[in-house]
Amino acid sequence: MTEDKELFEQIAYSRDFSYQIQAFLNKYLRYSEFSRKHDKHKNLRELMLKQIMWTAGQIKVKELADETGYSVRYISRVFTDELGVPPKVFCKMTRFQHLLKNLNDEAVNANLV
Repeated sequence: MTEDKELFEQIAYSRDFSYQIQAFLNKYLRYSEFSRKHDKHKNLRELMLKQIMWTAGQIKVKELADETGYSVRYISRVFTDELGVPPKVFCKMTRFQHLLKNLNDEAVNANLV
């Protein structure tokens, strides 16, 4: 990760988890074997990411499957192929990032009082 210093700095210095994810995806999805215009999973991936971010990671994979109309197995495979981690792990990471953000916000607010 430190080999790409610009990306590392963008992610490390941003407090916005959505921005961190988007910066990472913008950089590394370019290297995917399919171009975006031929990406048959683009809408599915975007829908899953939106649902996970909207719920702050508090969504079950079964609920994602119900939202998308695909099976749990299929969306897990697509998600892992596209993003490198299963949706369950990504949800855990998202919950953790939101926890850190809330703790940081509380610390900043406590220092202001």
